[in-house]
Amino acid sequence: MERKLKSIIGRAELVALPDANLEAINAKIDTGAHRSSIDASFIEEKDGVLSFKLLREGVPGYNGQLMTAEKFRKVVIHNSFGEEQERYELKLRIKIGSRTFKTGFTLADRSKKIYPILIGRKLLKDRYIVDVAEGVPHVDDKES
Repeated sequence: MERKLKSIIGRAELVALPDANLEAINAKIDTGAHRSSIDASFIEEKDGVLSFKLLREGVPGYNGQLMTAEKFRKVVIHNSFGEEQERYELKLRIKIGSRTFKTGFTLADRSKKIYPILIGRKLLKDRYIVDVAEGVPHVDDKES
């Protein structure tokens, strides 16, 4: 069986979201999280269309663009405290280093978190190896 070549990333990386015209956004790499999530606000579902804004004022790179999606689903996630929460999930293109691909993100209120994007295992699997000595300088070590 042929092994895929995996890129090495750190525990924090700068990423881009081409579909949202967002570049150089701080993302936390979290091997303990199953799904990836992104900070979103103004989330509304109406007539089968989901509208939302990614990030929020004050976050570097925020552009205030109202986005819409017709392909999305609701998922139940379990947070680190074991609580269930229903969120919208949709696919977006993400660029990490020189690699760009489409992956699922849940829309979440991450306004109280240090990193507006969290990258989970579903995105990492078969693509990346995490080396905590690599990546961008950490914004802060308070968030676990």
